[in-house]
Amino acid sequence: MVPQPMIVGGQRGGRSLIRAPSRPIGGLALAVLSVVIVGALLATSASARPGDLDPQFGDNGTLTIEGGTLLPGGQAFAVNWRGDDVAAIESGVVVSGNVSPFPAEPEGGAVVLKLGADGSIDRSFGDNGTALIGVRDGFSRRNSVAVQPDGRIVVAMRVSYFADANETMVLARLLPNGTPDPSFGDQGVAQTGLRLGVGFTLDLALAPDGRIMVAAKGSPNGLLVARFSSDGRLDPSFSGDGSEVLAVRGGGEAAALALRPDGRILVAGRSHGVARKSRAVVAQLEPEGGLDGFFGDGGVVQRRFGRRGGALISDIALTPAGKVLAAATRRGEEGNERAVVARLRRDGGTDASFSNDGVWKSRPAEGNKATLLNTLELHDGRALAAGTLRKSFLVRRFRASGKPDRSFGNAGRATTGFGGGRAEISALALPPAGNLVAIGTRSITTGGGRSFDSDLAAAGYLLR
Repeated sequence: MVPQPMIVGGQRGGRSLIRAPSRPIGGLALAVLSVVIVGALLATSASARPGDLDPQFGDNGTLTIEGGTLLPGGQAFAVNWRGDDVAAIESGVVVSGNVSPFPAEPEGGAVVLKLGADGSIDRSFGDNGTALIGVRDGFSRRNSVAVQPDGRIVVAMRVSYFADANETMVLARLLPNGTPDPSFGDQGVAQTGLRLGVGFTLDLALAPDGRIMVAAKGSPNGLLVARFSSDGRLDPSFSGDGSEVLAVRGGGEAAALALRPDGRILVAGRSHGVARKSRAVVAQLEPEGGLDGFFGDGGVVQRRFGRRGGALISDIALTPAGKVLAAATRRGEEGNERAVVARLRRDGGTDASFSNDGVWKSRPAEGNKATLLNTLELHDGRALAAGTLRKSFLVRRFRASGKPDRSFGNAGRATTGFGGGRAEISALALPPAGNLVAIGTRSITTGGGRSFDSDLAAAGYLLR
């Protein structure tokens, strides 16, 4: 019998994994890309410039939430905490991540917290600021978060159990106050029974009718798309049994989802290959499953973004005109990485009006570790993209033409480091009550390079 994850939160006497924000350390990087459509830019003081750290966020623009706490009796307990995803809410953002090991019987699990627009921790949420979703005899490899219009929080988790080589999709839902939602699954947790291929990619989207869409790597290999009812059960009206695995040459994995207003589903990721020759993939499905033959080549678009090497799309977003904005990483045969932003027309064709024939790439001179995983489209057609450059957070802003917006940061980019370790952005959000918020991880190698400690990292950026 597969062990049941459990939600720990909303009860007195528990321990919080959150510590006071540390000092900001300055710098930023380009490595991950995710897409969101936003409605308005927020005004700030006349002395500030777009791309500067938001002095009202955290401690002069940054904060870290340390992955450490104490067990009863003062015994040290090291926790690695990775920030995975973020979703905007009216008062700020909801952040999800992973903690390992877990501060109780489970070995690892997911953590959810709320931050105000100023980066402050909402201590009324969950148990003194955190809601913990524990996994017995296993751990959560990655998770994704989305917030319903009524404020309830949905978390999708890739769960790996020690007794099983495969991975399983687990969903959880919290009430707005961080306690388990008893109307969802079994006391807030739904064991979906959906098998996944081993990997790290995962994305979550909520349909207007409350149904839940998830994309990941299918078992054993392929781009998986699944739909669940609002109570966490697989929806058999989608593709016959609730899920569909898109077979692409060499297998593949899905990393991003977007839903069109008419119900059609966009999924993106990569097809696997050999010798670093994987291809970036975008596919479009009909509302009830099955490829949309009017998009791309039989429903699928594949790109390499160069003559050599491979590529992975990490995130996609829809523009108001229905075009597809994609954030990707191109890996060359020599091992270097370049960030890529591309835009497709509604039919999947390359949008030649964007940058250089539909594709923007970072310069090789920016180093061999430049990747993108996060992007936002602004109401005026400009776009934000974020990730990691070398060891720092990186945020870029582009004009509607696909050219870098030189009024943002330093010639179109802003960078922020978090001292001594490697910082990587995982996701972006733009809450109505604040400026841009970037969430990620700071990792510090210890023990002569044999182990590392990781903390959740966040930064706030001005847009005007």
